[in-house]
Amino acid sequence: MLKSSSNGEPTKGNTVAVLSLGANVGSREEAILHAVDRLTEEHGITVGKLSSLYETEPVDIRTEHAFINAVCVIETALEPGALLAACKRLEREFGRNGCGRGGDRTLDIDIVLYGDRLVMEPGLVIPHPRFRERPFVLIPLEEVIPDLRIPPDHSSVHEVAEKTSRSGWVRKVSSRNEIS
Repeated sequence: MLKSSSNGEPTKGNTVAVLSLGANVGSREEAILHAVDRLTEEHGITVGKLSSLYETEPVDIRTEHAFINAVCVIETALEPGALLAACKRLEREFGRNGCGRGGDRTLDIDIVLYGDRLVMEPGLVIPHPRFRERPFVLIPLEEVIPDLRIPPDHSSVHEVAEKTSRSGWVRKVSSRNEIS
């Protein structure tokens, strides 16, 4: 369960954020689970809910290797840019070489949501600009937090997922709901 104050709100000074994790080469499931463990060691990040793991068809990249994807809900004291830097550092630790878009991924971490903030900076747009079109993000996100309201229109995750076309295949490969 997301660690927060007794009224369900984030601890003072912290923000609830949603990360999407994916890997399509190597030990994919192990990479996702180990990355979540590593996130718990990062200063300023408390890991809460983790979705089940899903095997998914690659989207928008040139590869034949299927992905394992999950969504992780965190509470963070980090500002969006610092959270992005922590995610990129973790990707490099897992062997991602910064090849940019379009290639295989040992680990890919995207910031999907950061509280109700809208961020438009070079290299960082929140909410993630394509998550509403991606079943590999929406299905696990709906699993862990269906009633979350998404800026800027404040639709719920469930409402967005219902409107999204289900192109490509997504199948649950294991259930993991919470990190202790």
